[in-house]
This record gives sequence, structure tokens and C-alpha cells, in this order.
Amino acid sequence: MASIESTTASESPVAPIPGGTADEVEAEKASPTHAPAEATVEGATRELQQALGVVRRESSHDERAAGVARLVEAVAQLTASLVSMVTGLLSDLRTARHAAPKGGGSGPALGEKSGASSPPTGLAPRATRLSAIKDDAGAITVRTPDGYMLKAEGREEAWRLTGPDGHTTRVWGDPHVRESDGDRWDFNERGTFLFGGNKVTVEVNPAKDGKTITRRLTVYSGDQRVTIGGIDSNTPFIQALAGDGREHDDQLQDGISFWRELRARGESWSRSEDGKRRTMGR
Repeated sequence: MASIESTTASESPVAPIPGGTADEVEAEKASPTHAPAEATVEGATRELQQALGVVRRESSHDERAAGVARLVEAVAQLTASLVSMVTGLLSDLRTARHAAPKGGGSGPALGEKSGASSPPTGLAPRATRLSAIKDDAGAITVRTPDGYMLKAEGREEAWRLTGPDGHTTRVWGDPHVRESDGDRWDFNERGTFLFGGNKVTVEVNPAKDGKTITRRLTVYSGDQRVTIGGIDSNTPFIQALAGDGREHDDQLQDGISFWRELRARGESWSRSEDGKRRTMGR
């Protein structure tokens, strides 16, 4: 069963996610229209990294070289950020080209399956993009356009969701959930958590004694999605970065749906049972 835990996180800005799968991202970079800008920035990054390697080798003998190494490293990090920015801009252009539905119709709103009614809290699609980054510890952080942060921790089969209000829900194990207001509860099958203008669908694998653990997460925000695999092995990785959020959401079943609400003590989650709203952990 999964658990939810409350903490307030403060992290550095993250790089924008390019639209498309890994293969599509590479194809986008190879496009004649976009290649010159990215090639220039990436070439500069490679040159800086080579220079940094040379200076580091000398830094053990010369304090001045050590200072230069720090300077070159800072410039290299800045250049890498520029690469991410250029890639993100190209992703926006790509999304804009393909966002208009064929035949002039509009697709279902986020959180709405074809032929199904909308969830109690209507979630409208957003035009801006998700962003994601993997840190040195192996954790993956995804940020939504409306200020939510989801982090796959890389331990205890855990992930956590922090709202723009600073309240955090943590899910871990088989799987347990801990809310920031102290309430705890479990779930044992595929589920979807809806928050703000977004949702995350949690796929599970069988575990011992008939229980389950989180296998994969897919975060949706409008047409954008990020899929993170390896949760069950504590080695999270970005499986897909794509602009096919609506189509993918139609194909992946939600399972049980949970809706986030903000209360005086913190966030709370609820589900619909027999036509009535039930607050979890109560």
C-alpha cells in the first residue's frame, strides 16, 4: 500500500522538458531548422568541459588554476542551462504546431477519459510545459506550470507531491500515503491523483502477501506528459518526455481517482464511492 508524508521542499530551478520521446527529441535536434542554434551552444559546452578538465588537472599544483577551474565550471553550467532553454523553446514551437485538434474539435479536458464525465474539480488543459531534472543523488523532480512539484526519491519505492502552498503528500512502500495534516491511508491498485490542473497516474506491480508497490508514474499537464519508470527498483529514470498527453491519457486507465483539497490543517485527498465523496484517512 502507498503512504503520504508531509514536508516542505526547496530546490533549485529545473530545466524545461522537450516535447516528444527520446527518439523524437533527438530527431528534433537533428532538424535543419533548429540544428544550428543547438549545435552552436552544445559545441561551446563541449569546449568548456574540455577546458575544465585541463584546468582541473593543473589545479592540484596551482591555487590560481583552482580559481580558474571554479570560474570555468560556472560558465559551463551556465552554457548547459542555455542548451536547456533552447531545447525548451523548440519544444514550445513543436507543441504549438501540433496542439490544434484535427477537424476543429477540442479534445477532452485533462482528467477526462473519452465518453466519461469530468472529475468534480474540472481540470483545464494548459498551454505551457512541464519541466524535469534528475539530480546527482538519482532523484527525479518534475514541476508543473501551476507550481506543483513531484519528486521520485529513488528510495523506499517513494515519491512525493508538494503543492504551491508548501504542503506535501508522500507515497511509499506497498503503497502507504501520509498527508501533511498527519492523516495516513493505503491503496493497493492503480490510482490517479488529481491536483490543480494536473494529474499523476500510478501504475503498480504485485508484491508480497497480495500487496503492491509503485512501478511507474505518469504526470500529465494539458498536452504534456512525463513518464518515470524504475520506481519499484529505486532507480527512477525518465522514460518519456512527450507532447502526447491527451492521447496517452486516453489509453492509460486511471484506476481509482483521488482529488486533492486544501484544508485548515493541510492538504487532504478524497475519492468517490457510491456517488458520495469520501475523505481518505478518516
